[in-house]
Parts: sequence; C-alpha cells; structure tokens
Amino acid sequence: MTILAIDDEPVMLAHLETELRKVFPKADIVTFDECDEVLAFLETPQSRSLHYAFMDIKLRGMLGIELAKRIKDQCPQTRILFCTSYSYYALEAYQLHALGYLMKPVDADKLREAVSQIEAQLGTFPENGTATPGKLVVHTFGNFEVLYNGTPLVFEREKAKELLALLIDRQGLSMTNGEIEAFLWEELHSPQYLQTLFYSLRKSCAASGLRICSSAHVTTPALM
Repeated sequence: MTILAIDDEPVMLAHLETELRKVFPKADIVTFDECDEVLAFLETPQSRSLHYAFMDIKLRGMLGIELAKRIKDQCPQTRILFCTSYSYYALEAYQLHALGYLMKPVDADKLREAVSQIEAQLGTFPENGTATPGKLVVHTFGNFEVLYNGTPLVFEREKAKELLALLIDRQGLSMTNGEIEAFLWEELHSPQYLQTLFYSLRKSCAASGLRICSSAHVTTPALM
C-alpha cells in the first residue's frame, strides 16, 4: 500500500510523514513538496497501489484542490484527505469527494480517527486495504456513486447507472418494465433495449462481485 504526503513546507511535511508512519507502519509512504513531482509519480507503476493522499490545500504552483482532481483522474481509488490551516476550502474539498479535512497541526490520533471512520464507511481495513465481504456503500447526495468493498462500480452505459439509482430508490418494491421505461426515457423504447440495459448493469455489478436479481416482466431488484 502506497501513501502520499504532500506539503510545500519542509517542517510540516516531515511532521506529517512522522505521524503517518505511526498510523501506517507497514505502508510505503512517499513524500513530495512539489506538485510537478506528484504529477510525475502518477505516471509510474507504483501509483497503481496508491491508497491515500494526505495533502495541504495551498501548494506552490497549484492549489491542492486542483492537484487532488489530477490524482483522482489518474488514480480514482485514492482516498484524499486534506491537512491544512485553511478551513474556508472545506466545501470545495468535499465537492471533490475528499474523504477528510483535518486542521493543522495533525497528529497520529487525529489521522487514525479519520482513517478509521473512512475505512468503516468504505468497508476496508486501513492496514492492508483488504476488503470486508459484502460492504455496499451508496452515495446519493451530490453525484450518485456506488462502492462495493471500497471500490467504485464502473458502468458501461450511463443509463445503466440511472437504472441502478432508480432500483435503489425503490428499495426493493416491484416495478414493471413499462414503469422503468417511463422513468428513464421521455419517449418509448423497445423492450429489447431495456433488457440490454439490464444486461449491461448486471455485467458491471458482476465485475465487482454484486448480483442483480429480477424476473422477466416484473422487476423486483435486489443487490446481493
């Protein structure tokens, strides 16, 4: 497991690294004080094991918010936590789906508490990133997002994502194919297209270990 510590102040960066090593004694902690170095790191094979990025908001050459977006674009599995003195960036940070916002100075106890809360929500263990079987998390505030064992579901079709949002909103209540079509489209579509959409959704879920159950004509959705 790789963890990034990013701060353009050497003293604060050294302190952050020290505290992170108390929380993640077995992790590979990589420190950066320049944004360009972080961007270069994202192009390396090691970035594939990137688990966390702890970073300041104000950095030389680029705001931490922008750098976090670049990290998420390259490594979407990364959990972003900001460690900063600037509380007025908090809303923008959470809109980016940052999972934590800690005010400096941070210490091992604050970091451990934040990590524990995040891992409990996502269903993983912080020491090794091992998933807890069957942990499903659905974000419905802001962007709709589904995570299974901490991993976001990737949808082949945008409409398949809308279909899953509809099924979750129904909370297991039965729906006919016609009712589903009325929710998803303004105009009528062929029944074959809806079945194609269900196939695409099942395929996306199966890739993450989830299973969608439904009958041929009356859909009673269930995530398993």
